[in-house]
Amino acid sequence: MMRQFGRKRDVARMRETLPLTTPFFDCLHLEGEDLVDRPGQERFAALTTVLVLVLVLALVMPRLETGDPGEAEAVYDQALKQGHEG
Repeated sequence: MMRQFGRKRDVARMRETLPLTTPFFDCLHLEGEDLVDRPGQERFAALTTVLVLVLVLALVMPRLETGDPGEAEAVYDQALKQGHEG
């Protein structure tokens, strides 16, 4: 990760050759409840539930209901910048 941090040149190539990944292996606290003393199987189940929710929510496209044309245009412009067709 430190090879990518602060990089100004060859950023795209570095992302392809050395992509960042985030491994998740345990869930020690969830929704105000400490899970540290729970069995590993329970902590893993909690972790799996959270990750499934995060991944599913990441696939839900943002949505805006507004009567303001300026707000609508800003959302449209952002969608185009992110490579969506609008």
